[in-house]
Amino acid sequence: MNGWSLIFTLPAGQTITSGWNANYSPTSVQVTARNVTHNPGIAPGASVSTASRPATPATPVSRRRSR
Repeated sequence: MNGWSLIFTLPAGQTITSGWNANYSPTSVQVTARNVTHNPGIAPGASVSTASRPATPATPVSRRRSR
């Protein structure tokens, strides 16, 4: 799979202040995480892990996209 995205919804009032292994847009409500240049594809049976740091609470939220 070349080019991937993961859509998720944040709780009301929560925003993303930073993240890694993905580009996040927008940073609140319904967010789409998309691949970055160093992980554009997911091979069959493989996965890509991403994480974001929400403004509140200050605990990283990990997400995994598998093929």
